[in-house]
Amino acid sequence: MTLLESTIRRLRTHVADERSSPVTIGRLLARLAGGNRDQAAEEVGLSRRTAYYLASVARAIDAKLITEAAVAEIGWTRARVLAARALKFDKPVTQAEVRQAVATSAKTLAATPINVGPRREILEFALTKQQATAVRRALKEFGAPTGAGPSARASALATICRAAAGRRPQQGPK
Repeated sequence: MTLLESTIRRLRTHVADERSSPVTIGRLLARLAGGNRDQAAEEVGLSRRTAYYLASVARAIDAKLITEAAVAEIGWTRARVLAARALKFDKPVTQAEVRQAVATSAKTLAATPINVGPRREILEFALTKQQATAVRRALKEFGAPTGAGPSARASALATICRAAAGRRPQQGPK
């Protein structure tokens, strides 16, 4: 029996049992990669996205970046946001972040800047392909060529913002 087959068999049991922990299901899914995880999810009636989120949260728990107690306190929707950040930056979720997650919606939490030190924070943007192309072009024009590191991109972005300060912003889509 292959890893995929044995995982699907175990997943069926856990998904059918309403008392099974989502963490257990996530750990089983985390054992599989890409297409195999997608196939296993489909076999047991989970969406690809749900499978990915369950596996991500389980990986963050196993990496000691977030606790099962924190996940239980804030719920899976908020936990997936914090787990994704924790995995991306290899930075454990703090109790203050858990408290903030309890007090806010998942959508607001996802848009909250990431604090990576006393004098730095990370901002994330979801851009259309056209907008991303325009941003890359502007970064290049202001000193951050393609492939430049984060410091060069941050410096170029700050220069762009300083140059734009005081100008009337263009009307964006409503």
